[in-house]
Amino acid sequence: MESTPHEIILSKRAKQDVEDISLYIEHRDSLYAAEQFKVDFVIEVEKNLKNFPEVHKQYEAIPQVHYFVFKKNYLIFHSTRGNNVYVITVRHGAKDQNKGFTKSLARLKREALRSG
Repeated sequence: MESTPHEIILSKRAKQDVEDISLYIEHRDSLYAAEQFKVDFVIEVEKNLKNFPEVHKQYEAIPQVHYFVFKKNYLIFHSTRGNNVYVITVRHGAKDQNKGFTKSLARLKREALRSG
């Protein structure tokens, strides 16, 4: 079954997350590693979200939000509305995904869907 490709939209928060992570990588490793992280991010988001974004795991507390693992350590949270896929946020997997995060994720999802 062929699917119409989705348009991928990065929220302001997701863009800031990627920038923050790349700055951290640059500080800990190198500018090259930080730039490579950004390139790999774009490639993985395209590969994972363009055609079948709904196949990823659902975030239990918010069923409309899905996520996938990127580079073994990062979780990319996204939500689909119509033909658009909104990348909501990018988090390190070691960060606590607690009740406060769930509220924050719900708010970020609303903001991303409104802006798109």
